[in-house]
Amino acid sequence: MNIPETVKIGWRNYLVAACTNRKDALEEVVAGEIDYDNHIIYLDETIVQPHQKQLTLLHEIIHGIFQYQGHTEWRKNEELIEAISEGLMQVILDNPKLFTEEETV
Repeated sequence: MNIPETVKIGWRNYLVAACTNRKDALEEVVAGEIDYDNHIIYLDETIVQPHQKQLTLLHEIIHGIFQYQGHTEWRKNEELIEAISEGLMQVILDNPKLFTEEETV
């Protein structure tokens, strides 16, 4: 899985942008953040490990999916988002051919 320049969530195109020292409402530094108004997903550029950066992107995408599917309470549930993003990341890593064009029998 690569980190794209943009990602589409629903009909919205999100720019994936590097950042440093972004803070949440509690003034804590975050690894990633989704900006629903400006359609930007921020990923901390200091994340060195590729899988961690991919996981952070998945995490933010799931926030967006819940937002636009009308589950605004779910999008605020960090425990739920973390469980789903960790689980999806593990499936993707354990099954590298899962989303290839090759036909499997």
